[in-house]
Amino acid sequence: MVRMYCCYVHHIYVCVNCSPQEARIQMVRGISQELTNEKYHNSTSIAERFSVIDNKWTELQNKLDELRGTLSQYHDLMSVFSEMEDCLTEMRQLEVSGCVRGWGLIIDVPI
Repeated sequence: MVRMYCCYVHHIYVCVNCSPQEARIQMVRGISQELTNEKYHNSTSIAERFSVIDNKWTELQNKLDELRGTLSQYHDLMSVFSEMEDCLTEMRQLEVSGCVRGWGLIIDVPI
């Protein structure tokens, strides 16, 4: 259970760190397009290099989206486990209080 929680926290950390990178990718995209439009002497190699960067960025985003779905399911499962643990704790407390008050007492339960 702790391992799933750690994976979830790690994923959130990775997503938060990737968000600012999106702005940088957009900035590099703009620079690449501007150099290509201005027919800079090395614009083809710049465009090719940006294409490689963009493909890797897209792959990373796709992997993060896949992991986001999986970790969302883990989060839901963790919530269920947490609710189960809370219920068990409450049942134990009721069991203890029922035993303490139950000795020698008849509990009047309507039928």
